[in-house]
Amino acid sequence: MKPPTSKVFWQTFLGLSALLAAGAFYQTIAQANKLQIELLNSKWAVLLGVLAFNLAGGLVLPWFRRSGRWKGLIDRLDFSAPARMWSAAGIIAAALAMAGFWLLRLSVLARFLPGIFPALWFFCWFSLAGAAAVRLTSPRSWAAAFATVVILQGVLFVVYGRLRLVSTDPFSLGYSEGGRYYYASLVFAKSLYGASLKLSSILSSRYLLQAVPFLVAGLPIWVHRLWQALLWFGLTAASSYLLVRRLHLEERGLRLLTTGWLVMYVFEGPVYYHLQLCVIMILLGYSGKHPARTLSAVLAASAWAGISRFNWYPVPALLASTLYFLETPLAQFDSWRIYLRQPALWSILGLLVASLPQPLYNLWMRGDETTQLFGSIQSSPLLFYRLLPNPSFGPGILPGIVIVSLPLWIYLHTALRKHARQVHFLRRLGLGMIALALFAGGLLVSTKIGGGAELHNMDAYIIALGTISVYVLAGRVRAEDGKMIPGPTAPWPAVLAALMIP
Repeated sequence: MKPPTSKVFWQTFLGLSALLAAGAFYQTIAQANKLQIELLNSKWAVLLGVLAFNLAGGLVLPWFRRSGRWKGLIDRLDFSAPARMWSAAGIIAAALAMAGFWLLRLSVLARFLPGIFPALWFFCWFSLAGAAAVRLTSPRSWAAAFATVVILQGVLFVVYGRLRLVSTDPFSLGYSEGGRYYYASLVFAKSLYGASLKLSSILSSRYLLQAVPFLVAGLPIWVHRLWQALLWFGLTAASSYLLVRRLHLEERGLRLLTTGWLVMYVFEGPVYYHLQLCVIMILLGYSGKHPARTLSAVLAASAWAGISRFNWYPVPALLASTLYFLETPLAQFDSWRIYLRQPALWSILGLLVASLPQPLYNLWMRGDETTQLFGSIQSSPLLFYRLLPNPSFGPGILPGIVIVSLPLWIYLHTALRKHARQVHFLRRLGLGMIALALFAGGLLVSTKIGGGAELHNMDAYIIALGTISVYVLAGRVRAEDGKMIPGPTAPWPAVLAALMIP
């Protein structure tokens, strides 16, 4: 993908900052009134003045663009990278800009101005300062430098968000935390409790991963929490890296940025770490030239899905089919029926293998109450109010997932509009049906008991849409003539939204 021009970058950035300034202005006044502060006689008036100036700048931007001054200003801002001796200074300045925002966010803003729009407004401008510093280190465009700073901060925030839960606090830090550690300990019940206890029939794969620290008796609670934090970030980073590796990007910096963005994007669900193993198995095992190897990966991932979550039963086969439609032209086959044989085989056998663990477990448990609990998951009522804003999840499932995925759909629409005829209709239909099926399935599961508090039940849809998007972005979709379709220039507003929303 070609980066946008400096003109497009600045127009989009100033427009975004003006929108954020409007929201920050409103939330600042509301917070000041809540704290009974006289705005005109306080330091808050300075902040409101700056926000108003930014908002006014956004309003006059359309007129300013038509004047001759706009081009001259852009030319002055579009400086070239200076001598190599400035690189160290640029790195230090970028680090200070990023650290400065987090010091402000975790101290002053957290205490006095906790609204989301003031935080995002400061984040944008501190990131711009960091981007200017990055441009001292290399001849990157403004867009590339800004993306570098945003993605780096996003990844650091993901790591911080998990590591901050590593605590010696003996009480539960989150929903069902204590119960989850207990179920994990049942893997070694004989040595820990002196009795053989049955494993949980729900989320067995998660508890198998969480059980690893119980190999060493007597480890404190913070070790178990650290292990879980490492699972969260480590498996997410591994699946993101493996997906980027399939893209064969030449530039190392672009590989790192794409991997970092995928980590941020996936945590918007989040996609749980035990489910990431299904993704990793497919990305490691899928090969268009070796059908037996691909089938083995689908079956292994399906077996893992079978002890994970009911709605993940078809996901390994659908993810393999997604890679198949992206990488394999239909023109290589004599007919569409032959072309669809492999996806059909993966789906049938994958579902069969995924559905085996639960009946076998039920037979082993012989009617134990935990098997009845598993059945209740499928028969429990649907709480459709969770699709819209509600006390459990403020944005609501439907608006939330639209916000997350709309920038990617805008980008894909732009890309496919130009190159649609280079990809057979059946392939585009297959990709669209997979995304639609996973979207509908995620919405349905989100209305069940235990769901709806975040977007984690939209996990399979998030994975599929992210996979399609990075393939198109990297120019790794194979056309019917066997050549790769070059990654089209994306609308920068959509790219900026895909950066900022996570």
